[in-house]
Amino acid sequence: MVRLVRRLSFLALLLLVGVDFYLPQGHSFVPSIQLDGASSFGGTGFDQNCRCFVGLAASLTTTRANDVIVVVAQCGVWAASCNDRITSVSDSAGHAWTLRAAYTPEMGRPIWEYYTIASSPLVSDQINATWSGSDWFIFVAFAVNGVNVQHPWDPRVPMEQAAGSNCGSPGPACNTLTFPNLGGQDFVMVSVASNDVCSGVLPFRLISPFSVGGGAGETEYLITSPGSSKNITFTCVGNAVTLLADALQSQSSSILGLDGIGTSQSWRWTPQGVVESQLLTTTQRNDVIILIGNGPVSSITDSSGLNFIQRLAYSSIDGSASLFEYYARATSPLILDNITVVSRYGETQVLAIHGANAMAIFDADPTIPSTVSCTGLSPCSLSIQTSTIDIVIAATAIDDADACGPVVTTPSPGFTNIYFIGNFEVDYTVTNVPQTTVVFDCYEIDAVAILLDAISFHGAFGT
Repeated sequence: MVRLVRRLSFLALLLLVGVDFYLPQGHSFVPSIQLDGASSFGGTGFDQNCRCFVGLAASLTTTRANDVIVVVAQCGVWAASCNDRITSVSDSAGHAWTLRAAYTPEMGRPIWEYYTIASSPLVSDQINATWSGSDWFIFVAFAVNGVNVQHPWDPRVPMEQAAGSNCGSPGPACNTLTFPNLGGQDFVMVSVASNDVCSGVLPFRLISPFSVGGGAGETEYLITSPGSSKNITFTCVGNAVTLLADALQSQSSSILGLDGIGTSQSWRWTPQGVVESQLLTTTQRNDVIILIGNGPVSSITDSSGLNFIQRLAYSSIDGSASLFEYYARATSPLILDNITVVSRYGETQVLAIHGANAMAIFDADPTIPSTVSCTGLSPCSLSIQTSTIDIVIAATAIDDADACGPVVTTPSPGFTNIYFIGNFEVDYTVTNVPQTTVVFDCYEIDAVAILLDAISFHGAFGT
């Protein structure tokens, strides 16, 4: 739970010096990110011999400059799987298209995302998709305005789900996709390949449906609200085969936030301890890289030559947990940076934070960082008092049990989960104003120890 304590005199000073930050409003917000046009495919002719479209094109007209144009393509064949591939996207305006995501599960129908940025409005722009294979493809092209064009994509997505891969057979288990709330005013899109009309449930809205040859699909969207901490759930009424969720970031999104989360590359036992490698890709310069985990650390190596400095090491009262935190600074974006840690338990998570204070990375309030041993308390609580706008990280050592939230598999109220296994959990939240009391509650009776730390917004004191 995040409890906000506002000091009006301090806010007035910030307003005078021109520091921008978000203040929750009592009225409904007007989104700064919005749909600016959409068009589903139009084939130049369907050939019954090859069961495919001879050409695949959409005509898109927009009204604003600096739109992000997204093409979502999927196999249109009615089947459990499809081996065809999208090979390229082009348009009559001559934009360069970038592949954002290609989800090709073994048993589900594949979905691709391409995007480009249009510096001026489009007038009947002909967008073409080409593919290899003998089946047919269907796609939707749409424009989104108000996106942070320098860093358009939220680093916490895409998320993927497919029948036969990670949710069983087509049906109820595969029809729902839940992921944490993203940034304020993210344009969240969910693309579905299904065996019938999906008809996503509100608050999602349909961009464009398509149905060809017995196969069906659609792309729906939702704009997140500033200050919301609820998880997002998409539910398909039909029988989903494959789901792909992604999100574009608004220009007004907080400039302090995640710029990448490490993904596990390898994990193995050795005589020296558990060796775990994570790969980290980021999009921005001057990120702070945080390495946090459970278990005494023997060594840290980094393929990009980053120098990790120890921030904290804390052992629980009973000695069963040993939380640690290291940090480094990356002056340029990282591409598949390999961070390898040797530790006792092999429970680690790497994350990148952009927008941090370069002069003093961590909030200097004397309550930060903070640690506690839980000794069977439920909830086990820990709090800090921030002095600036911060991103707050919580790491919890757990004795092989459930996550910290009051409901199974959920994070602590007000926090978003980054990583969880039965022995270790990492969550975070972003404060909207300085002088905030942040409380992390872990309701799991088997929690052993908690660590709270806070990274400061770079503009808090003109740094």
